[in-house]
Amino acid sequence: MSKEIFNKIQDLKKQILHHDRLYYNFDQPQISDHDYDLLYKKLKDLEDKHPAFKTKDSPTQKVPGEALDKFKKEAHSQMMLSLQNSYSKQEIKDFYERMKKLLDIDSPEFFMEPKLDGVAVELIYEKGFLTKALSRGDGKVGENITQNIKTIRGVPLQLNPMKTSSQKTPSLLEVRGEVIILKKDFKTINKQQEELGESLFANPRNLASGSLRQLDSKVTLKRPLYFYAHSLGSSKNFSVTNQKDFMEALKNLSLPCLLTSKKKLKSPYLSQLSNSLHHLLKYYDEINKLRHSLPFEIDGIVLKINSFEQQKRLGQTARSPRWAIAGKFHPEEAITQIEDIVLQVGRTGVITPVAVMKPVSLSGVTIRQASLHNFKEMSRKDIRPKDFVVIHRAGDVIPEVLKSLKEKRNKNSKPFKDPKNCPNCKEPLQQDGDYLRCKNILCSAIRERSLIHFASKGAMNIEFLGEKNIKKFHEWGWLTNFSSFYDLPNKDLTQQEGFGEKSFELLVKSLEKSKKTTLSKVIFALGIPHVGEQTAQKLAEKVLEKLSNKSCNLHAALSILQNLKEEELTEISDIGIVVAASLRDAFQNKKLIADLKNLHKKGIYFVEEKKTTQLKGLQFVITGTFPLDRKDIKKSIEQKGGKVSSQVSKKTNHLLVGKNPGSKKQKAEKLNISQINWNEFKKLT
Repeated sequence: MSKEIFNKIQDLKKQILHHDRLYYNFDQPQISDHDYDLLYKKLKDLEDKHPAFKTKDSPTQKVPGEALDKFKKEAHSQMMLSLQNSYSKQEIKDFYERMKKLLDIDSPEFFMEPKLDGVAVELIYEKGFLTKALSRGDGKVGENITQNIKTIRGVPLQLNPMKTSSQKTPSLLEVRGEVIILKKDFKTINKQQEELGESLFANPRNLASGSLRQLDSKVTLKRPLYFYAHSLGSSKNFSVTNQKDFMEALKNLSLPCLLTSKKKLKSPYLSQLSNSLHHLLKYYDEINKLRHSLPFEIDGIVLKINSFEQQKRLGQTARSPRWAIAGKFHPEEAITQIEDIVLQVGRTGVITPVAVMKPVSLSGVTIRQASLHNFKEMSRKDIRPKDFVVIHRAGDVIPEVLKSLKEKRNKNSKPFKDPKNCPNCKEPLQQDGDYLRCKNILCSAIRERSLIHFASKGAMNIEFLGEKNIKKFHEWGWLTNFSSFYDLPNKDLTQQEGFGEKSFELLVKSLEKSKKTTLSKVIFALGIPHVGEQTAQKLAEKVLEKLSNKSCNLHAALSILQNLKEEELTEISDIGIVVAASLRDAFQNKKLIADLKNLHKKGIYFVEEKKTTQLKGLQFVITGTFPLDRKDIKKSIEQKGGKVSSQVSKKTNHLLVGKNPGSKKQKAEKLNISQINWNEFKKLT
């Protein structure tokens, strides 16, 4: 019996360590948090019953995760612990009673806050300046990710001086918190990934973690990361005595925390204080109901003893503080059956397996389909047709198949075979990283998606046509390539459903308007794999440099694009070997070249996005919200010869201040830097 228990413990340890590595080191979890916690609970229960088998290397005796070698490793001054998890109100009641007993008081006071589903980090401020940022790592040693943290909006490089005479800016302040990505940004980034034929991110937490672990901080800068503080590490000259006062102090220091989040929320504060068990349980229910309306992912609530002195008395285990608990929400999952696995052909030729399932309701939405991402992922999870599967909605946006219920599987079931040929044109598929791709440019499925992309707002912006009509006209043979859009006025459109005289006139005007564009939009409209808007912009700038007579006709630009060598392409920022190869393939393709020449004949020309010098030598920093998107403001400044920086410094000439400005405003005031509003900026430009 002892040997059987020992073997069971060893097996659980092996499973948990395997999932820790996948989750913390590679951002590729194979099981849900709930399933992981069940494994952990089984191990802990067995070790508690059989303490002779409990060892120091057990997952129950250490914080999960480890610091990776690609970053410099540094020790935390105090351990960064993980929280004990609970999944029921009874466990919250037990925790409350345990705190009463250990503290010997009738009604201990708790600080309550949502549990952000992000990446744990520690920011270290010395004499008010951010000097270091560490990942949690294994709790004792983390990765130095200072340069990446400095790219995050809202993280002050210098703390705002304390406003009260009794509290000065601390000489040392270690602030722990979570780095997250908002749901809307997660959805946008995955849409961009899909357009580029790249792999999708599984959830916001994985995307945030991968963004922080970039060796090039410029990559991190492009990701819309946010930081929210929630805990105190070491400190000097910082006299707060409880969690609530600590959070208020963070607010005064201009450090982001959930205490100040009021936007679109029913309650005045997300974080609350109470000594009532009834209130604790009510708070758990209220935040659970509120979670879908929040702009970020949460997976539960955190309950902490409010008093720091009481926290110290309670102490900690090897892995978790005794004075806090995470009240996790039950995962929103459902079981259904896969009726079929179909193959979709994307715009860039990527073949995606999609599970067609018996309809099932999840989070108020009826789910019928879920992407299986790629064939390697499907094989790893061993998903098969007719399987019963567990699904959930990743990031409240994307339905995801978590796992197959193998115990319900038919004994005659066979694994899904990777296709050898395109499901549409039957041409052989090619392996491209984790994906299978159809490289046949004449494939009608690729062409249809390419035509829709070509006409889209970010590309040629052909209005008053719509995706439905593009599909219909492609099926009829009216739209066969990019240049055929400009033959549509010759077709008998007014006889088609939904196309009256007025609609026809609007479409003709839109087609004429689209002929005057920019070279970057033309390049982006071609839908070349791995080439997004920013890469297209950089490539267009390179071509414009080479246009000696500054001719803005497509034929002249095409000649340069055809003759750009790989070394010239890789010199351009954002273009590496893979993207360069994709561009070379595209501009050596005879059919695409012929189509581009036809576009030139149809009257497509581009206007040079000329840079003026009115802002030459001026450096701007932008904070707050404006009538225009920030990237458009940045582009406008750069076109006029100015520069845009992400941080306020002595080199900053103007801080452009919009509504709800961040901590940059206080720093600009301290450095006596010019601050201008939107109207003043428009006069300047």
